[in-house]
Amino acid sequence: MPFIWFFYVETAGLSLDEIDRVFTLKHAPGSTLTYKEATRQAQEELETERLEITNRPAKGLEAGFTEHVEAVA
Repeated sequence: MPFIWFFYVETAGLSLDEIDRVFTLKHAPGSTLTYKEATRQAQEELETERLEITNRPAKGLEAGFTEHVEAVA
């Protein structure tokens, strides 16, 4: 993976999630996207997903706190 990230211009400066999404979009059956279009679309999709995750209401305990329970045998 470091080889691809370093030597292929399409992946320069992208996160691993973005690289994965770019190649998925670019090489999907019937896809006619260029790498530039796939990169833009991947970044938009991932940003939308990040915002959805960030804006989810907290479940259970108060926001920002989680409960940790371990079972000891």
